[in-house]
Amino acid sequence: MLKFTPMSYLLDHKQAKVKKLNRQKKQEREVRKHRVKHESGRSTKALWVRLVEQSQKLRKKNAGISK
Repeated sequence: MLKFTPMSYLLDHKQAKVKKLNRQKKQEREVRKHRVKHESGRSTKALWVRLVEQSQKLRKKNAGISK
């Protein structure tokens, strides 16, 4: 035999489910936005230039120590 469940309970349950889904979607969007922001924050060329500059500084520093 089927148990009777009040309509309000079913609606509340559905609303809770929808809220949970929306919250998850929002979280995923934020994460994605953050990731894109990080990746596009510096172009690869800028990163490469920074890397080269750092290595040159280190080389100079090490050359000074070895003398």
